Amino acid sequence: MTSPVTIPTLYEMKEKGENIIALTAYDYPLTRLVDTSGTHMILMGDSLLHSR
Repeated sequence: MTSPVTIPTLYEMKEKGENIIALTAYDYPLTRLVDTSGTHMILMGDSLLHSR
């Protein structure tokens, strides 16, 4: 299990010019797959659309 990515961690990654990987998962099976893929963040459903 990897350590959680926090907001300060994301800011540090941005300052260093590192790529931040986020994927969207719409259901449990896809969430399990994405969780094992090494992405930094998982967006659930259309949560990004509602956060504008």
